[in-house]
Amino acid sequence: SMARTVTEAVVEFRVPPRPLFADADCPMLPNHLRFQIKPSDETSLYLQAKLPGDRMVGRGVELEMSVQEALGEGPEAYERLLKDALAGDARLFARQDSVEEAWRIFDPILADPEPVVGYEPGSWGPAEADRLLAGGYEWQTGGSHGGSS
Repeated sequence: SMARTVTEAVVEFRVPPRPLFADADCPMLPNHLRFQIKPSDETSLYLQAKLPGDRMVGRGVELEMSVQEALGEGPEAYERLLKDALAGDARLFARQDSVEEAWRIFDPILADPEPVVGYEPGSWGPAEADRLLAGGYEWQTGGSHGGSS
């Protein structure tokens, strides 16, 4: 019941050790590669690029690709999974040893759970969630170049 439902993975690259551009207004944001699965199947690359001209001035740009537009529509949510199950192809299914290992790791956590913290429906969740972050990280809210948007 949060403000937006997004399923994605973001690979954030290291910030260069020194500024790439002389323009002080160009923030040193890390480049990143974003793979979004929901609500749309998209891939984007955000990077700092030099503006045309003689001056060393940069600006953040985002290169985006829609998988559906580039490659066409794929199967429905469980269509491939069901076809593979009927054909006996187990590559998309969890193996027993990996399931048992997951239970070994998570069972102690489930045995002594943290208390549930409520939040306002449609918000970005409770303030207590911020304690999960450390070292200057931020929540990704589906914006175009990381950080809160």
